Amino acid sequence: LDPPNEFSDVWVEVHEGYRKGFVAALKRGSRTGVTRPDLDVDLVAELAVLLFERPTYSRIVLGWDSEVEDDQVSAVTAALLGSGLGVTVTE
Repeated sequence: LDPPNEFSDVWVEVHEGYRKGFVAALKRGSRTGVTRPDLDVDLVAELAVLLFERPTYSRIVLGWDSEVEDDQVSAVTAALLGSGLGVTVTE
């Protein structure tokens, strides 16, 4: 977190734990043929973690757009996780 505060170490630790979990899952997927053999496991793991944590970080730490309700943030995040960047959010 910038500037660092009392949550910085915890935030980094949680991020790293999630990232390691994604790396393990993606490596297993590679071994079993579920994912592409040329997949950059570290990059995809980092992107996956950021997709989950950035909305939370923006909402809680930065106080992101107080006029946007939590349900709207959840709908956008769910749409991105469920359907990718080409989805249209109607809620």
